[in-house]
Amino acid sequence: PVYLTGGIIITQAGRDSWGFYTTLGASTLICFGLKLMAIVSEQGLGYFLGRTKYGPAIRRMVGVEPPNDTMLSITAILSTPGLSLGKVAILIGGPDWPTSVLTGILELNVFQMLLGSLPVYLLVAPAVLAGGFQLKESEGSYWEALANLALSATVLTQVTALLAAG
Repeated sequence: PVYLTGGIIITQAGRDSWGFYTTLGASTLICFGLKLMAIVSEQGLGYFLGRTKYGPAIRRMVGVEPPNDTMLSITAILSTPGLSLGKVAILIGGPDWPTSVLTGILELNVFQMLLGSLPVYLLVAPAVLAGGFQLKESEGSYWEALANLALSATVLTQVTALLAAG
């Protein structure tokens, strides 16, 4: 819903000045940038929480200390440098806020987490496009069909990422 709304609001705000297609492309990049900034912010929060006086309690609550089998697996996958299917699946298919905060609690490298999160563009773009295309639905059934197609692609990519992470 956030990226869909971004596609509507940003595209509407700029389409008269910059044109529909340019603004829609910019909307996609802005929403993608916001997603990456959210990842960094959430990871920073997790890092901070893990280092406070409540850090040991927080680490126990999320299963980091003592580590359970699931957390050991997640940590091993996310700690691997570069891109891997498992790492990308966890980072873009897992729940946004908890996943990013957990990477901070685990004190994982933020640049590696961003690298592993870059494919999230494939989840963001269809939602932004769906929002932008909805602005033009009154101009004909072509735009309505494109909006529906982009919305279907949004659902498909989100479900695929969720199942890959599961």
